[in-house]
Amino acid sequence: MASEAGQDTTAAQLALQARPLQTEPLPGERRAATANLRRLGWIANELHDRLTAIRCLREAA
Repeated sequence: MASEAGQDTTAAQLALQARPLQTEPLPGERRAATANLRRLGWIANELHDRLTAIRCLREAA
């Protein structure tokens, strides 16, 4: 199943978008930190939906 996810360009793109957001320290300013966390949350949700669609994950209850 992991190979299917690796071959899916949409899933790969989402993972690449999440990586810098995940590894960078949170900004000190509250608004910037909130925006960063919202972007990361959106990407995580989209990646979950994509992996579910290509049957690499089960749908969440």
